[in-house]
Amino acid sequence: MMTPASVNSTLTDTAFAKNWSTIMRLYARDDNQGKMVGAWMADRYRGKTIAFVHDKSTYGKGLADQIKANLNAAGVHEILYERINPGEKDYSALVGKLKAAGTEVLYYGGYPTEGGLILRQAADQGVKFQMVTTSGFVTPEFWAIAGTAGEGTLFPFVRDPVGLETAKHLVDEFRAAGFAPGGFTLFSYATVPALAKGVRRTGKTDGAAVAHALRAGGPVATVFGPVAFDAKGDAEGMTYEMNVWRDGHYEKLP
Repeated sequence: MMTPASVNSTLTDTAFAKNWSTIMRLYARDDNQGKMVGAWMADRYRGKTIAFVHDKSTYGKGLADQIKANLNAAGVHEILYERINPGEKDYSALVGKLKAAGTEVLYYGGYPTEGGLILRQAADQGVKFQMVTTSGFVTPEFWAIAGTAGEGTLFPFVRDPVGLETAKHLVDEFRAAGFAPGGFTLFSYATVPALAKGVRRTGKTDGAAVAHALRAGGPVATVFGPVAFDAKGDAEGMTYEMNVWRDGHYEKLP
């Protein structure tokens, strides 16, 4: 199994500890996201009033806690730490708490549906703050929910391969077919030739043999360029950069 989107570090950590060699990842780990975003927020928002909100999920709470820990380690502390019930439609009470606390920056750990609703309802109440959130906000679903209230929302994402020369032919084919290959599209695509390379190296489809060949056989060619896998099955060299939503599209933050 090779996942193109799962970030939780315990996925491959646990698999490695239990010798489950057939679990691999062609994406970046959340502990790397926590370190990067925590340090970035500490540098950018030192002196601002920062609040944390998460949706109690393994994904959302896990990232919020990691980023909070890295932020705190840098000497920056939050004024509020709240959690929500995902799936609800009314977050006006939370917006009221953020307003009362004088929140200037909100880190939201969770998914685009609730994040978009929080921003839209904050805008309805005339409450303004900078939202920083998770890599899951790469989806157009976020803008469909938040609308113009989502303008300026910041999130980390692994370097977008769309602009790479190694992905150009594929991007051109997608666009010719009327599809914009944003978000996790190319990450998902990249797993297929990676797995195929493992099969070619071994001459068989046995999972353990393919996984070993991918770890031990050196880099494989992908739309990202050459990608190698470490002993845990994680793709090496996957680093995050900050992105911003503007006018219905996201782009790398200058």
